[in-house]
Amino acid sequence: MRFFIAVLCFSFAINLSAQERRNKGNSDRMESMKIAFITQELNLSPEESQVFWPEYNIYEKELKALKKEFRQDEGFLDDISEADAGKLIDQKLDFEEKKLQLRRQFISNIDGKLTKKKIVKLMQVEEKFKRELLRRVRNKIEQKEQRKLENKRN
Repeated sequence: MRFFIAVLCFSFAINLSAQERRNKGNSDRMESMKIAFITQELNLSPEESQVFWPEYNIYEKELKALKKEFRQDEGFLDDISEADAGKLIDQKLDFEEKKLQLRRQFISNIDGKLTKKKIVKLMQVEEKFKRELLRRVRNKIEQKEQRKLENKRN
């Protein structure tokens, strides 16, 4: 019995580790795509890239930490009181304010390192990248569903 439990735990740990590596690989690939996309769309010179990317990486790291701090499970919203809902509204507004402050600081840090035109274009390019990612995800989902339909027919 102990052997069975040990094997089960070991199997679970290996499976979890493989899933974490797969998720990390996807995250790394997405990050590489984002870097290439932004660099190309902004037409960054090597000199601009050297000063821009360290600042952008700091901004992204701080933004990720901020999101993690304010992350909430929205599945329980049907069961909360009005008072708790009011607190959530305040928390969400605080998050949005901090996110805006972080964005302003980032833009202040890159002002003078990139032209103002490139800074404005960066804002557009980030949104364009998000739309492109969503489009790709939708396409993958549609392709999977199409394969499922084809497999059911066969």
